[in-house]
Amino acid sequence: MSYKYLEIRPNNVPADNKIEFQGIPVLSFSIGSQNALLKLDSVKVCGKLNVWRNRGGTPLLHPTETAPAPGEPPNAQECMASEKLGVYGLFSQLVWRNSKSKQVCEHIRHYSRFMASYLPVLSSSQDALTHLSETALIMPSAQAFQNSVIRNTSYSSFAVPIPSGMTMGSGVEGVPEGHLPLFEAGFGGLDCELHLAPDQQFFFATDGDATSISDCFYQLEDVKIVCEVYVPAPDELSRLMSRTSDIFSFNSISSYTTTLQSTNSIVNFQLGLSRVLSAFVNFVPSSFINNYAQDGYVTSGLGKEDGSLVKIEDIAFLKNGERFPQEFTTDANVKLDAKANNVDPQIIKEFASAIIPETNHLRTQMSPVNTSRYFRMGNGASADDYDKTPEGGAVYGVGVLYDMLDSDGVNFKNDAFTIQMNTTLDDANPNTAFLFVKAKNSLAYSPSGIEVVS
Repeated sequence: MSYKYLEIRPNNVPADNKIEFQGIPVLSFSIGSQNALLKLDSVKVCGKLNVWRNRGGTPLLHPTETAPAPGEPPNAQECMASEKLGVYGLFSQLVWRNSKSKQVCEHIRHYSRFMASYLPVLSSSQDALTHLSETALIMPSAQAFQNSVIRNTSYSSFAVPIPSGMTMGSGVEGVPEGHLPLFEAGFGGLDCELHLAPDQQFFFATDGDATSISDCFYQLEDVKIVCEVYVPAPDELSRLMSRTSDIFSFNSISSYTTTLQSTNSIVNFQLGLSRVLSAFVNFVPSSFINNYAQDGYVTSGLGKEDGSLVKIEDIAFLKNGERFPQEFTTDANVKLDAKANNVDPQIIKEFASAIIPETNHLRTQMSPVNTSRYFRMGNGASADDYDKTPEGGAVYGVGVLYDMLDSDGVNFKNDAFTIQMNTTLDDANPNTAFLFVKAKNSLAYSPSGIEVVS
């Protein structure tokens, strides 16, 4: 095989090559049509991350440096971001489009929230200590992340893949696996849109006081997409270009949100998907979102207004009002013992299996330390606050696996998807539930256009 390497700059990059959320909230890249096949898993976003404490471009002071004098701008020593997300905390939405028709091939909303569960479940602490810390700026230690990335007086370089259905799809029958033809007469080119997260969502104050970091912002430089394309030999190219119509298969992520405010917490959606493989939910108090004072990416579970953690006592998954796939309600350990603070094994096991089936689960950062109930949803000086949870931070959620064999899944085209939970949320504090559904999709393309069948 003959491969060549592409380096693609954003279509909307400013003259100074510096990108901020307040100026350019959406990055757009175009992988143009050509006589080659795109190697999908080779697509990576590269660049440099700078963190500034004010619009004057002043870096954050290290704790060993002298604090500012009275009347001077604060040094924002409490500024922090999610150590388990790193650079992925910058991307709020991911969109793949066909270059010719601008038809959306895949759109993952709340992408950072999805990655907040996906990354710690699929990567180990050793991964976070080694290659992920170099490529994605992810670290299992909050203090190490703050000192080396947030307080870095120079830039931090990154080069990260973009996990999604399009980049992890099986590809088109008759071509090398994991490749997408970019021929003008067939699919054509591929566009990528990355929606950036607001500064107040990416950063949070470790002392729970937003005042000192209210002027902090991030800035990106030299952002680009790098990828590999396979250039077929002339005889193979002629054969592939004659196939102007084909079907690309991939597993896509659909996202939904709802608010929970009572002890009888219900997540209910009409999915409109015919081949659902699994679904999982992570939670965050609604007041944490887009708030400098709190981590909007925390996945520790439901929380009360006083900072105490809400306990899920039992849970059931329903399909059109009937319990499915289990015909019973799963009782958590706290239902029998209200003082139990260790995680319920059955609930957390189903959550991990919904992200990746057990047979493929080879490594993880999940542990009794970061899935327990020994911390609180506060953020300040207390030793048990959620931002001080070790091993990459809290990892919690609920989920269900419908098809462990990755075959045709379950039909929810006309049936309602429901999660029923009895919890200890008794103060009406609003919590946001982010639901992510993995389902099989088929992208059919021809000279007349493309169509996504889900």
